[in-house]
Amino acid sequence: MKSIQKIMKISNREERLRELFALCNELGVSQERIHDAGIVNEPVLEARIREAVSLRTAQRSWILALISCVVSVLSALVALVAVLKNIN
Repeated sequence: MKSIQKIMKISNREERLRELFALCNELGVSQERIHDAGIVNEPVLEARIREAVSLRTAQRSWILALISCVVSVLSALVALVAVLKNIN
C-alpha cells in the first residue's frame, strides 16, 4: 500500500487521482462516501483516506483492548482456582 505522501508527489494529476482512488478502494472507502462531498479532487480523497485509516486504527485498538480484558479475566480465574486449591 502506497502512502499518501508518496502519491501526492506524483506529478501527473491523472495518475495521482488514479492512485488515490486505488488507495481508497484498498481501504474500503465506498464510492458514495467519496462522492458525497461533491467535486472529487485530491483534498477530498486525502480526507477520506485519513478517515478510513483512523477508523481502522480505532477498530484495532478496540479489539486489542477486548483481548487484554479477556486475558485479565482468565488470569484472575487461574489465580482464584489456585487459591481455592490451597484452601482445601
